[in-house]
This record gives sequence, structure tokens and C-alpha cells, in this order.
Amino acid sequence: MKKRILALVASVVLVMSLVACGTVTLESYYGNALAKKLLDAQMEQQLEEAGDTYTDIAYEVVGNTLTYKFYLAEEMEGGDEMKAMLEESLTSALDQTAPQIKAESKVAEEITLGYIFYNPDGSEYINISKAY
Repeated sequence: MKKRILALVASVVLVMSLVACGTVTLESYYGNALAKKLLDAQMEQQLEEAGDTYTDIAYEVVGNTLTYKFYLAEEMEGGDEMKAMLEESLTSALDQTAPQIKAESKVAEEITLGYIFYNPDGSEYINISKAY
């Protein structure tokens, strides 16, 4: 189980570090075909590296909000304690990567980053977002 959590957090950190410079909003950056292609390739790589942890990894960008969506292949075991531990790890990952994303994207306004993890039945397991 710890290995699965580490895989989840590692995937999130690597995906979140992929924003380039010279944009006004996160959405305008991802409107660039090359930037989108690079992020899509990185996400595909993360999906492959995660093994059977996820069925898919996607993202959504609206204005200055970037949300990563992780679709779990299996329900997470461990109940509320495991969920709280994962939420804490994800919040820490956001705190570590957000300053880099903001600096690299050169977005002057506030940005919001988030993660949504979906159970195999489509219900939300975790939904975290934070403004920076």
C-alpha cells in the first residue's frame, strides 16, 4: 500500500512540474499545441510508469486553474486513515510544485492547482485544490 501511495505522489509531482514560460494564463499556455503535446506525452509516460495504479490520467485547464484527474484502477484500501495520509501527501506536493509552476508560467495573477482522484465506479475519492 505504501508503494501505491508513493507511486501516486510521484506521478503528481512529475506531472505538476511541466509548465513552461511566457504565458498570461495557464489556459493560454495549454492552448499552445506544442505545450499541450508535451504535457500529453508526459502524462502518458506517467500512466505507463504507474503500472496498474491508474486506468487514466487527464487534466483540465480553465483560466488559471489547472486540475489533474487520476482514475484509480482499484478502490484504495485503508479507510479514512489512508485517505487522510494521501491528502496530506498531495497537499505537500502542491505546496512544493506550485511556486515552480507559477514562476515558469510567468502568470502574475493567482493560480489554483488541484487533484481529483476517482474511484473505479466514477465517484470522487479525493478532491483537493489550493490557490497560490
